[in-house]
Amino acid sequence: MNMTDICPITQLSAEQQKRWPNLHNALIGELEFPTAAEIPPSALTSLNDDIHEMLNKQLEHNKKDKRRDKLFIFLKQLLEHRFPGSKLDKFGSSVTGLSLAQGDLDLCLQISGTVPHKIFNRIGRLLRQHDFVDIVVIPHAKVPIVKCRDAKTGIPLDISVNNTLALHNTQLLKTYSMQDARVSQTILAIKYWAMCRDVSDAPSGTFSSYSWSLLCIQSMQMTTPPLVANVQTGKKRNIQHVEGDDYDVTIHPNPKSLLKQQNQQTLGEIVVNFFETFANWDWSSDICSIRNGAALSREEKGWLEQDPTAIEIIINEESKRVGKHSLAIEDPFDLKRDLSTVLRAEGVMDIHEEILRMWFGICKGDSWQQLCTVRSPNKHSSDKQLDLFHDLRGKDIKEINSLISGYTTQLESVEKKIKVCTDERKKIPNISEIINSRDEIHKKILIPTWHIEEELVRIYHRLTDEVDIFRVPSILTEENDFSLFFELQEMLPKAREADKLHSEFIELVKKQSTSQSTSSSDSSDESVAVIKNAISKDNDSEIFFNSYTLITRYLQELNLEKRRMKREIGRLKSWLKYCEGIKNQKSNKSKSKRSYSSKNRKFSEKDIAKVQSKMESGEGLSLSELNILLSKGGIFSEQKTDSKNSPKKKYSRKNRSKSGKELSAYRGSRGRSKNVRKE
Repeated sequence: MNMTDICPITQLSAEQQKRWPNLHNALIGELEFPTAAEIPPSALTSLNDDIHEMLNKQLEHNKKDKRRDKLFIFLKQLLEHRFPGSKLDKFGSSVTGLSLAQGDLDLCLQISGTVPHKIFNRIGRLLRQHDFVDIVVIPHAKVPIVKCRDAKTGIPLDISVNNTLALHNTQLLKTYSMQDARVSQTILAIKYWAMCRDVSDAPSGTFSSYSWSLLCIQSMQMTTPPLVANVQTGKKRNIQHVEGDDYDVTIHPNPKSLLKQQNQQTLGEIVVNFFETFANWDWSSDICSIRNGAALSREEKGWLEQDPTAIEIIINEESKRVGKHSLAIEDPFDLKRDLSTVLRAEGVMDIHEEILRMWFGICKGDSWQQLCTVRSPNKHSSDKQLDLFHDLRGKDIKEINSLISGYTTQLESVEKKIKVCTDERKKIPNISEIINSRDEIHKKILIPTWHIEEELVRIYHRLTDEVDIFRVPSILTEENDFSLFFELQEMLPKAREADKLHSEFIELVKKQSTSQSTSSSDSSDESVAVIKNAISKDNDSEIFFNSYTLITRYLQELNLEKRRMKREIGRLKSWLKYCEGIKNQKSNKSKSKRSYSSKNRKFSEKDIAKVQSKMESGEGLSLSELNILLSKGGIFSEQKTDSKNSPKKKYSRKNRSKSGKELSAYRGSRGRSKNVRKE
């Protein structure tokens, strides 16, 4: 690297200066910060309109997209059935109404009583069996979760267990968003910007979506006049005991009553206020705290920034984690939790740079679309949903039938393998069950069997042997000896059972390590032997059919493959049915057109006369000639005369009008009765 490319003040390289230009200029003191007053009114109006247009598109998409609801119902049935007595709840943005179209789905599995051992691994295995992908189990985090993505819809998921405090956080955000419609609109706008600019992904080392929501609320508390009040105030406190700790989860019942003056800012002005606030925020001395209703001093909180800082890690090109409390955000309920602990060095630099870029872009009058240009286009997949048959539309019927035939053959093969593996597994003792039973006994009885037997013999002799008259034990000592003797008697059978189970386990392990897979001569059915040989080759193991665990794992894969094949066959058959329906509709339309045209076809008088003369002579008639006769009244109908005196012509509307009063309705003069008295 050329030393002249390195900044003498910040020590950042030319490449790093190019990546974070605004931040670099701010660090060397060459950046002049504009104020909101310098923004032209027309630019504010345009920004406000652009944000509203973006939000309308997002909300319209959310109304139409029912995939999240269907996915939640499926997972609720799946997990609650797998863990009896549990309850699956939604929390986060999907409940508060602060979810974007590309947002994830946060779920909390609440289990009463003892949480099952290795529950997160069990949840991960269950999800893997039902076509979920990108499964990551994080059991040792502050809040242990299982992250995954639904392969069908692409919706990302976070599943936690007994994360009750998150439900209170969700209720808090919901209370804030209900104070004013502009609250949720602002949070959605900031989330959209952060997502487009790649600074809203906690696993990648930037702020989480929840952190950006808290920053939005902080700015709305600090604007003049405040848009929202601090809802965590009040004399009556609500203390809840969650996971062994007490938390103050107080939420004011009527937060609107806390506001003395109504805020009249537009949505665009509130968004501008957010970026102005955090472009000028002093992270070195202040932390974000919506519980406090304003910035909280680091010294008052005791959260001083620790080494190494982000810029030190970047300069030294180290892979260390950023020191605690870099961009500190206090959790509103768990006051010991700093939401910035997820940040990495590059994430901290990106957040600073993107806030500054946005603020200077707003002051220059850039449009919302320019300001929210997607930073990594490859990272954000298109929102357009492909239809179920998008890959079948260019294929003909023969090709579809060929695919169905191929999948059906594969499905039959998989089902045969499942049957063989299931039958063979029944013949093998379950080693895992033996291990679990043995370990459960060892948890209760820590003393080995030989030691229990020795102690029983020793205490028995002490209780039954003759006592030295000068060393008679006390009553308390004898009571303790008898009590210990009876306890050891209770423990001995269980300890021997554990030893027996351990011996079985060792024998099975030896058997699996020495025995060969069953040969084809051991089976009376040759087809079964062929399938078993194929399975052993697939798993590259000669002892496959002697291992309960190996067969179980392979069965899980086969069942998953079976479900996929059946679903694909169903999809192909549905496409054929759809194509057949379209074809029938077209044929019905053409038939109706032909029948309509034949019914309304006009035949000349010459054709009719020709057909009638042909019929009278006794000659045969064609179908078209019969059609002429039928369209004119049938075989015995006579040719129409053109006489004006025909009944139809005589009493037609035209002739009636010509005949004047003779045929028209006529009302004469009204006569008088002779009995009427003359005046």
